[in-house]
Amino acid sequence: MEKKDNIFKRALVYYKNLFMSIDGYLEEQVVIIGIHLAFQYVIYSLIVLVFGIYGNWVELLFIAYSFVLVMIKVVQAVKKHGIHAFLFADLVYGFKIKYINVYFEAFILVGLLAILFFYLMKDNEDPIGLVLMGMLVYKIAISILKNYLGKVLLNRKIESLYNGEYEDIFINDTTFNNSIFLMDNLYSAMKNSIDAEYRSEKLKTELITGVSHDIKTPLTSIINYVDLVKRAKTEEKREEYLEILSYNAKRLKSMIVDLIEASKTGSGSVDLNMQVIELNELILQTYGQFDKDFEKNGLKLEYNSFKDNIFIKLDADRLNRVFENIFSNIIKYSEENSIVNVDITNNKNKLKIAVKNKSKIKYDKDIKNLQDRFIRSTNTESIEGSGLGLYIAKASVELLNGEFQIRLDRDYFIVEIFFAIRVKK
Repeated sequence: MEKKDNIFKRALVYYKNLFMSIDGYLEEQVVIIGIHLAFQYVIYSLIVLVFGIYGNWVELLFIAYSFVLVMIKVVQAVKKHGIHAFLFADLVYGFKIKYINVYFEAFILVGLLAILFFYLMKDNEDPIGLVLMGMLVYKIAISILKNYLGKVLLNRKIESLYNGEYEDIFINDTTFNNSIFLMDNLYSAMKNSIDAEYRSEKLKTELITGVSHDIKTPLTSIINYVDLVKRAKTEEKREEYLEILSYNAKRLKSMIVDLIEASKTGSGSVDLNMQVIELNELILQTYGQFDKDFEKNGLKLEYNSFKDNIFIKLDADRLNRVFENIFSNIIKYSEENSIVNVDITNNKNKLKIAVKNKSKIKYDKDIKNLQDRFIRSTNTESIEGSGLGLYIAKASVELLNGEFQIRLDRDYFIVEIFFAIRVKK
């Protein structure tokens, strides 16, 4: 008995899902809803025939039940599609006089179908045949109207995109709607591509302007101080000028190296020398290059690693450059007398290197753009830099099949590097 109940429940659930899945224009759904109700009417008639139940109240109950079902479907369609639930509304809303010939052709075909149906009614007295024929003619008429409406809307969509405009067009039909969806995505992809190309060209122009100015400054200084060294009258002055010359020469070299690195990593034309390295040793050796600068700015490094020896296979020079850029940025942008944290953790064989420093400047809320070429924060104009450090670091990590992320946590600037590799025991 329980098995029969389960089968009955499954049948009811299946029929309910079948009814609720009816979608499209309400005018189109009339036929499918009619088929559902006709099927239920047959079941109702069998019950009446077998059990001898009869009465006007039973028929009234079925009529009320049918009305409720139809209202449920109307409410469902309107709630989901709004005005687009009605084909007639879309025909009126989407009407344009320039497409009058298309509408005229559609209504002529529908009119011919109606005339054909009324002609068949004269010579046919079979009510079931007439009902079936009427449903078929109605279904064809709806399909014709929907097909012609789809053609008009697709044409309008193409025209709007051609004119560089965006017109939000919807049709309650899967095929046409998918076509419009693909057009929107194609338009969006093309627009993004053009915008990206425009931004790239703009960045190139800004690069030429900015680099020309940045290179010119230390180069001019070098030329001037070479002349001053030649004319220096005392050894003390000569040493002072040589120190300034050395600073500007290193600054010029750093700019040129950054440009070359940005060009190489951006194009992907980098030869990697993969070898097994000890990660803690590499990071601490890189930090050693900046130890004096850290001390000068009152910065204290707190280094924590989940393991004393972490052996991984990477390009040591490439990873060294990543941490050079990170530590260089920390010296420039960290608040004096603050703590810099480097934490290395391992979670499910995913290695995470987090570098956190307290920033002395206020960054914009969205800092992800700082990973792009030649992008600097609006509050860093007084600090020397090419805007290439984070870009080179990110590109280098990605060349090593890792992930590079930056984020803010209140006043703290955090760089996170992930490598999806196994850590050897």
